[in-house]
Amino acid sequence: MNRIPCLRTFLFGLCAFACVADVAGSQLVKVVDSFTPVAGEPPGTTFNLTVAAAAYKNGIFVFEAQVGGVKGLWRTGPTAGGFTRLVDVNTAIPSGSGFFRDLLPFRFDGSTLVFRGDDQGEFGGQAGYYAIPIGGGAITTLANQNTLVPPANTTPFGFGIGFPGGTQDYMSLDGGNLVFADNAESGNYAIDLASGQVRAIGTTAYAICEAGPYLALIWGQPEISGNTVSMSIGGGQGSSLYTFPLSGVSGVPDPCATPRERASNGSRIASLNVANPGGGNFDAFKFGTQRISGNTVVFRGGNASGRYGIYSTASDGSGLSELVSTNDAVPGGVGTFQDPVFGFSLELFVLGNEVVVFRGTDANLFQGVYAVPIQGGPVVEVTRAGDILPDGRTVYAAGGAALAPEVFQGDSMYGDRLALRIDFTDPVLGFGSGIYTIDLGDLIFADDFELP
Repeated sequence: MNRIPCLRTFLFGLCAFACVADVAGSQLVKVVDSFTPVAGEPPGTTFNLTVAAAAYKNGIFVFEAQVGGVKGLWRTGPTAGGFTRLVDVNTAIPSGSGFFRDLLPFRFDGSTLVFRGDDQGEFGGQAGYYAIPIGGGAITTLANQNTLVPPANTTPFGFGIGFPGGTQDYMSLDGGNLVFADNAESGNYAIDLASGQVRAIGTTAYAICEAGPYLALIWGQPEISGNTVSMSIGGGQGSSLYTFPLSGVSGVPDPCATPRERASNGSRIASLNVANPGGGNFDAFKFGTQRISGNTVVFRGGNASGRYGIYSTASDGSGLSELVSTNDAVPGGVGTFQDPVFGFSLELFVLGNEVVVFRGTDANLFQGVYAVPIQGGPVVEVTRAGDILPDGRTVYAAGGAALAPEVFQGDSMYGDRLALRIDFTDPVLGFGSGIYTIDLGDLIFADDFELP
């Protein structure tokens, strides 16, 4: 049995494009917003959501908010209406002194929340990756400024461990394993949450060599799914995308990489030597966000003629296809999707089981959130600047066109349910921010039926 996008199949006649877009917008349901009262706090205390997007899995939402002036990470669900503070800036830093001052970025795998926390230099320069059970409990230090950098284990990561002030694209969590990129070391590292072991999985001891000649040795943007990690490897000649086993990169001697070894156990996803489905080859300087879910890798790329798009492939690099590009019309908008310079168009996206949700900008620079089947098909609108939400609020956009900087993150979707952070104007209460949710699977796909 296969689920077929209603606009792709001819078996059931025409499905009007507007029907899906209109239904999608009407199904957004509020989880929490700026006007939600906080139990146990003084009357009138509500959640002041920060700019960070929410994570979602197994009916649980995780978000950052200030409550009574105290910034923290909160959870709600699976029972509606209950809220639990997991960690905040009054929480003592484990294996250190003082308190957290920054709690971003964070990732969530359904059972554990991992965040990069630091004291912003207030208590002597402490920073690291920390884990907390989603049900609440003691915070565990996974790695901090004193952790020695593997495999040499002679020099500590220091206060700049990871990417200070970076986005969640520099860390990823799945199945009890955290992977993160470290800016100073130009490498990718993994931590087994159960054992606490910190390992190198891709470092400057290895290089990517391709025809061109092309050499890359700066490892970054690790994304994990099961035992596979997708990575971006770059340098002065641009970037390339590869997948490697969680066990780490291995290599062989090769003159192209000397004095390093050439990475030999990875699968190429895309590079300047891979044909772009839209014409020509990929441009090594136009790769951006990439995600992995199961056996599927989705990434942003472009070619030399100025075409940008979101592409899908198997984790071994086979079955490459274009899901959406700057040649495609914007549903409910004007003209075609713009390139990433305009409001992160086609740059930011998140994966569900069957759906890719992405941010897009039309020719009039109006921004929106859109969805496309992960195997290819029609693009539909989820919501866009100026839309009326089911609760009567209007999606707020700066200047009438620009959405909030972060509407979703890498863990904002599980199955086909999306957690979406939206700024809005309420006809009575005024400006606010909220986390809304929607199940996109049944809205984008027709009923199951068996292909002949």
